[in-house]
Amino acid sequence: MATATPSPSSSDAARARARGAAPSGVAPAPQPPAIRLAGVCKRFRKYTVRGGYTTLKTSLVKRMFRAKFPVGNYLDVLNGIDLEIPAGLTLGIIGRNGSGKSTLLKIMAGIIRPDQGVVEVRGRVSPLIELGAGFHPEFSGRENVYLNGLVIGMSKAETEERYDSIVEFAGLADVIDDPVRTYSSGMYMRLAFSVAVHADPEVLLIDEILAVGDESFIGKCYERIAAFQEAGKTIVMVSHGLESIERWCHEAIWIDEGRIAARGYPAEVVRLYHAAVTPAQKSPLRERSLRDSLTPGTLAATIRVVDPPVRTPEPWHYVMRTLLEVENVGDTVWRALPPTRRGTVMVGGRLHSGERFLGETLRALIPRDVHPRERACVELKFKLPGPGRYFVDLDLVDEGICWFVEHGSQTLRLEITV
Repeated sequence: MATATPSPSSSDAARARARGAAPSGVAPAPQPPAIRLAGVCKRFRKYTVRGGYTTLKTSLVKRMFRAKFPVGNYLDVLNGIDLEIPAGLTLGIIGRNGSGKSTLLKIMAGIIRPDQGVVEVRGRVSPLIELGAGFHPEFSGRENVYLNGLVIGMSKAETEERYDSIVEFAGLADVIDDPVRTYSSGMYMRLAFSVAVHADPEVLLIDEILAVGDESFIGKCYERIAAFQEAGKTIVMVSHGLESIERWCHEAIWIDEGRIAARGYPAEVVRLYHAAVTPAQKSPLRERSLRDSLTPGTLAATIRVVDPPVRTPEPWHYVMRTLLEVENVGDTVWRALPPTRRGTVMVGGRLHSGERFLGETLRALIPRDVHPRERACVELKFKLPGPGRYFVDLDLVDEGICWFVEHGSQTLRLEITV
């Protein structure tokens, strides 16, 4: 039997996140950054032809009697970039076209060298910077897997060991022996991304390459990126898809005219970027990015039972399953799964037997970001100690911050008898 009646519950103190501690009296050794750039500058020559096309004779005369490159015939792309990226951080880079984002990524990858400054990158690097870079168009997909693997630092033995997994992830088994010049842009991207992530890099560099993938494969890519984040890999992502930067990055920087104009939490950097490039009255993200669950305002939810709690057919275990609908009635965007646990909104419960508190139930992630006045369905499973009569106070919780009831929301009390 299960009945549901909304009632406010007394709030328990928010539990601090478990953190690894160093032995008493021993200070933890500082970890060097995965990427360090100090005073990095880069300029390119402009090969502008003035006065129309020339003949071979006039070209030779100009080279003999004039300066090869006139003063001012240079383009300064990066102007004194100072940047440290800690290991395990996912950094997003945003900015206008031509601001120096891709050049910065290529310098990190070692593809080009800076004119001035110091660049230090620790660990194996997998760059996904230009579509099909490192591929030979006349070689087959199979041959390019081995070629690209060597380019990014994999040995032949490593490539052979991971070859089947690379092809399966890319979904190109039917065409893997065809020349890659016959591949579409999406197929290029799928093969390049698959090779890069199977190199098991410490540093992954991504430059807008996911924009050409289909929806199902992009979902697989983001799952792999999430796994990299869980494993503590360092990721640097350049994208004009600002929603992806906000969702997947720990921090973001805004590059403007070759300099870092802002660095910080992605939503705030995006807001500053839009304020600079878009008139205030026309900015589509100014209102959407008001608050999110990393910097919460009013965290308020309404919880409704869609399917009452039922016991799942698991022998020797009293596991209950219920389907809930949660509605965002506050002013804060709930984040489904930011890269850090902090800010992740989940549904959880606190289990009681009579007046006795038994502990918290397992938590269930909400399936997607939920904006104010939106709803989402969540399946919650939790264990009971055994037969009996129980009460479960259901609430939303923001990892590392608080239960929503502590911000004035209401819990939903379920009575369960098994």
